[in-house]
Amino acid sequence: VTDFCREQGVHVMSFCPLAHGELALLEDPTIQRIAASHDSSPAQVVLRWLLQEDITPVVKATTTRHLRENLDVYGLSLTAEDMAAIRS
Repeated sequence: VTDFCREQGVHVMSFCPLAHGELALLEDPTIQRIAASHDSSPAQVVLRWLLQEDITPVVKATTTRHLRENLDVYGLSLTAEDMAAIRS
């Protein structure tokens, strides 16, 4: 779907990509490993991956701490290896 959207000039957004922290994705060993290697949270890795894939995440933060954590993704950059590992 994302490839088709891009071909048509439609920007892709991801609404509530962290599912209020209830996603098993945040417990994924690959995400956990990448987060640890960047001294970041799994949620930050997921958000940064979306941004680097040119997908706009639309997130909801229920606490000030989560809001700050979400905004801190702009100081994080995933490597090509990180991106590939998440895609696989």
